[in-house]
Amino acid sequence: MKHEVYIAFDYGLKKTGVAIAQSITKTASPLLSLKMNNGEPDWEDIDSIFENFKPNCAIFGMPKKQINEANSLAKRINNFSSKIEKRYEISIRFINEHLTSKIAKDKLKEQRQEGILLRQIKKGQIDSMAATIILQEWMNREEE
Repeated sequence: MKHEVYIAFDYGLKKTGVAIAQSITKTASPLLSLKMNNGEPDWEDIDSIFENFKPNCAIFGMPKKQINEANSLAKRINNFSSKIEKRYEISIRFINEHLTSKIAKDKLKEQRQEGILLRQIKKGQIDSMAATIILQEWMNREEE
């Protein structure tokens, strides 16, 4: 089996969570949260991530209920993913991201209660954990 690296984005207008995974371990990990300027990232930050990790595929969470809305978040996610696809010549996949931010928040609260997380949960942690959930779900489905 060929070793591949996957990157996932939980897109937001203010912050976008990023997670990374490898085909060997099949375990997604939170990477960071990118500051967005009205839905646009600092492309140098993303260039640096792509240089360091050299991902083969990018996975984007897509809100299912907004897919048909004309001026929706889904439209902005499609726009952002197209830029990633062209800029890094990488294949793109989408997965329904229903409730990932809520699940991420609950997971981080649980880690805090168990003493795994020692500090207060920051907004960026929720975004990168949501991207991790998106990526893990995608990998789990690919196995089926």
